[in-house]
Amino acid sequence: MQAAYLKLGAWDEELQGDHDREFLLHGIEHGFDIVDPNSEIKPAKTKNYRSATCPENRPIVEKMITREINEGRYVKVSDPPGLISALGAVEKPDTTDLRLIHDGSMPRGGALNDYAFDVEKMKYQTVQEATELLTPNGYLAKVDLKSAYRKAQECLSAVICSLYESIMNQTRC
Repeated sequence: MQAAYLKLGAWDEELQGDHDREFLLHGIEHGFDIVDPNSEIKPAKTKNYRSATCPENRPIVEKMITREINEGRYVKVSDPPGLISALGAVEKPDTTDLRLIHDGSMPRGGALNDYAFDVEKMKYQTVQEATELLTPNGYLAKVDLKSAYRKAQECLSAVICSLYESIMNQTRC
């Protein structure tokens, strides 16, 4: 399901000549596959972090989750999936806003990250490498990918979205 804010036609035009064009367009339109579809996912559940359930953050986190559901980025499920990762909330730097954290690294040995595709090690480019890519009349852009992880494959959606029920029912702080 393509998110309305990811204008596929604009990306199609912008990515003309890019060596990863088909991969990127497919991911934008259908979601990026994070979990190997051949994986046999074993049941595992992790409690949410106190940062998401404590009295001062819980109402804010619930409102954020509700907004994600209303905007179609999360889907409520009636039956919990076999794998439930922990939800946390951290303050954004220099603000009082919270950022939701979906911890795919726990529980050890049965975490969502353990089922992710093996990809070659990646590293960020240096500023020098980026400037070498510039051409006359070219543009540089900074992109905030705050919601990028949410455009994941549907099977991942059920894992993340079940956290809504989990946090609503978890009262211990």
